[in-house]
Amino acid sequence: MKSFDINYFNIGSRLTLIFMILIAIILGGNALLIWQFRLARLQTDRLTDVSQQMIEILRLQESLLAFHHRLEELTQSRDAHRLVTEAEPLHRALLEQIQRTRNASHLEAGVAPTFLTTLEAIQFTLTSQLAAVTAIAMSGDWEAVRLRLANEMRPLETQTSALVNSVDQDVSDLHVFHRRLLRAGHYEADH
Repeated sequence: MKSFDINYFNIGSRLTLIFMILIAIILGGNALLIWQFRLARLQTDRLTDVSQQMIEILRLQESLLAFHHRLEELTQSRDAHRLVTEAEPLHRALLEQIQRTRNASHLEAGVAPTFLTTLEAIQFTLTSQLAAVTAIAMSGDWEAVRLRLANEMRPLETQTSALVNSVDQDVSDLHVFHRRLLRAGHYEADH
């Protein structure tokens, strides 16, 4: 049997140094890729949260429009008892949607402080306006009810539209960020 020569495995100090540098570069590149994938995952999670928030705001906007439309229909019927009876379940459903929208806003950490304030203002205004509308309807002044609905409910719809626009801007900003990452070649996404 042949004995192993220790010099057989000696590749030289320069070659060893180059080999170590290559390993360091590979490890550094892998660490950079892991960091970029982590960044992409965080942005994707944020985009998902903002998208969920957008869905809930759109549902709130739709519910508010349906609520307003139904109150206008009830006003045209000039039946105060029916207006009071039907308005309350509609009101509860709208308050539940506001709560779902508020819960969706807690998913996303970077939510603007005005978002929750606007939701609270919509909820408060909606409740107080509904109480005023039902009180006026019970008095029989249907023209005042119609004017109240026209003048007081539209601003709520405008506030909801402003929320939609705000979240839409967040979604657009996130999409731009993702596109920049893709163009820079930092990660590949499945689309």
